[in-house]
Amino acid sequence: MVWWIAWGPFVGVFVARISKGRTIREFVLGVLIGPTLFSTIWFGAFGGVGLYETLTQQGDLLALTQTNVERMTFALLDRLPFSSLTTLATVLAAFLFVVTSVVSAAFVLGTFSTGGNPNPSVRIRLIWGGLLGVLGAAMILSGSTQAMKTLIALGALPFVFITVLLMVCFIRAFREDTAKEASHAAG
Repeated sequence: MVWWIAWGPFVGVFVARISKGRTIREFVLGVLIGPTLFSTIWFGAFGGVGLYETLTQQGDLLALTQTNVERMTFALLDRLPFSSLTTLATVLAAFLFVVTSVVSAAFVLGTFSTGGNPNPSVRIRLIWGGLLGVLGAAMILSGSTQAMKTLIALGALPFVFITVLLMVCFIRAFREDTAKEASHAAG
């Protein structure tokens, strides 16, 4: 949960920027419903394979979760057809996810650090991207998953309170927009 709260402001600003000019319906379908359906299918399919194997005691996926959870995705893909192709696709998707997340985070941090400038300079974005890259490398080289989790949790703690404030601001802005729409329609 803390991970989502930590990334919430970054994702929110980025999604708001790319959703400018869209209706709330388009936003909900494209940002909430679509990814939720995809995730449900994804987790249902792969979770079903793991659950089936565990219930029928045909493999060692359950034991792998306790000894080498980092290998889990690839062990699961090895049990499916076209494992070489799906493994390559998974690595590519993970790489693209990390790259787009860092680019988005650098963009949003650039926006925040320039006083809300919607188009921060390339230099500012490169500085933030470099800092994020160094931070990521330091976490990986530390070799401690627990240290990474603790650092993320500590970094996200202030956003718990900011998230509540953002929800209040969102509700207020939504009410103001609704009132403006009603006054334009009446007048």
